[in-house]
Amino acid sequence: MIHFFRLRRLQQSWLRRFQFLQFRLWRRLWPRRLSLRTILIAPFALQLTIAIVIVAAISFHQGRMAVGVTISKLQIELANRISDELAHYLEDAHTATQLSADEIALGHLKLNDRDSLRQYLFRQMQRFNQLGYTAIATESGGYVGIGRIGDGSELLLDWFGDTGFFEKWQLDPHGQPINRVQIREDYDARTRPWYRAAVKRGDAAWSEVFQYFGSRQPVMSANRPLLDSSGQLIGVVSADLRLEQIGDFLNTLEIGKTGEAFVVDRLGHTLGSSTPEVAYRRDSPLIEATASSLPLVRETSQQLLERYHGFPQVPSQQTLKIEGDRVLVQTLPYHDPRGLDWTIVVVVPERDFMAPIFAMSHNAIRISVLALGVAIVGGIITARGIADPIHALAKASRTLASNFDHGDTEDAPAVPPQTIHELHLLATAFAQMAVRLRSSFQQLELINHDLEDRVQARTRELQLANHELQRLASIDGLTQLANRRCFDEYFTTCWQDARDRAQPLAIALCDIDHFKQFNDTYGHQAGDDCLKQVAQAIEQAVIDVATGELAGGGRALAARYGGEEFVILLPETDAEQARVVIEAVQAEVNYLAIPHARSSATHIVSLSLG
Repeated sequence: MIHFFRLRRLQQSWLRRFQFLQFRLWRRLWPRRLSLRTILIAPFALQLTIAIVIVAAISFHQGRMAVGVTISKLQIELANRISDELAHYLEDAHTATQLSADEIALGHLKLNDRDSLRQYLFRQMQRFNQLGYTAIATESGGYVGIGRIGDGSELLLDWFGDTGFFEKWQLDPHGQPINRVQIREDYDARTRPWYRAAVKRGDAAWSEVFQYFGSRQPVMSANRPLLDSSGQLIGVVSADLRLEQIGDFLNTLEIGKTGEAFVVDRLGHTLGSSTPEVAYRRDSPLIEATASSLPLVRETSQQLLERYHGFPQVPSQQTLKIEGDRVLVQTLPYHDPRGLDWTIVVVVPERDFMAPIFAMSHNAIRISVLALGVAIVGGIITARGIADPIHALAKASRTLASNFDHGDTEDAPAVPPQTIHELHLLATAFAQMAVRLRSSFQQLELINHDLEDRVQARTRELQLANHELQRLASIDGLTQLANRRCFDEYFTTCWQDARDRAQPLAIALCDIDHFKQFNDTYGHQAGDDCLKQVAQAIEQAVIDVATGELAGGGRALAARYGGEEFVILLPETDAEQARVVIEAVQAEVNYLAIPHARSSATHIVSLSLG
């Protein structure tokens, strides 16, 4: 009887050990025990959440695409409208110069008749309201011009002729000079940029942007040379356009809430923008778009120039990131045969049109959260109806196990009747299990000895696996050299041995030069390959050259110290011998000739050793 209870306690002990091994294995395969409520609720909640996220993402993406198409159409329409307006605005100046040239060529207008020139230019200024100034200059030095001042309602006459003085006169509503307001000497229209531009081209031409003497306003002029019947130059007719009128037109455009439209020349100078700003300085006709006071214009210009190195090279549509926001950019080149090379840029932040999309997304999130909450509550109620009977079965199971632990195999706990068919089957199976367990304990005693043998065999297998793990723990997984841990242990042994035997001990540290730049240039995969090759070269050099051996049979060790750093431990090696090893390592690495374009030391991968 005593022997029976001892055998039973031994059986229970081994059973607990086996259960513990099963528990450890289960913990590795499944790190947490999940309740039935979680298992019932989580999948439905997860499916609902995934479906909601997918639908919301698709809706948001489609909404963004629709907004992008709308913005693109708006930008194209605005760019074409700006192009048409520029063509109309700029053509007026050349139309005016062509009419003047035709009148002179037909003999209706004499260059030496200053009064008729004045009356003609006065009528031309009344006809072409866009012109800021129009003038006729002769090759002999004569000059007659009329320009607008103030709001454009008042005209001034400029002439330079026989008196040798440049005179500025105020005109009455009929074009007659009534008051001389300025006189000065030494004015020669032939030296002005607009005159030289027409002479140089030999045909209708635009001048470069320049500034008026007094107001310093930026203007450009349409110029046309005047030729006599023999083809000789006799003068130039000119009509000025004020660039501020381009900005005035752009100001009238509706470009979203915060959008911008601006026009730049081929050098990147701002000719006009949809938001009023000073587009010129007192000492310069224009400012660069990259120096604009408008953040959207400035940031857009900077990014476009960084990517394409010039506005003429910019594609028609671009998407940029400015201060974390997506910005859609539409460009349209504007050229004319008289020398203009401009670019129209329309910039619209996506957020100006995304407000309805964001509102829809927020509403979808609210509805989704509400639906998810309803699903969770319903899942909890359902799970409770299933889990409570299962808990009752679990309690009965624990009671049964406790009875068996105390040697009571006769009394079986009662299981309440179940209304769910599946749980009723489970309760019936539990009652049958209690009966069968009585006979199972007797069978367990018979297989106890066999279980002990299996446990011992399993223990031996675990010991072998442990030895293999210890070996793997000392090797670096990437380079297959010894790792830092192995090096530290071996260094402690070598240091103790060198101190006890009064023998030299050398350590060489190796570091790959500029390895971060190598990774940034060629990628991390190439960096890993580089580390492997360098490690093999170091190991080969140590095998070929280092021959130091400890009394216990230890030899030189090459290890990965960390990142791109390696270390070589050389027992029984003095400084001269260590230098030979270092040179061999350096030679092996240089022989690899791994390209390194961003190294400031050399064009290949190299080591720093010491």
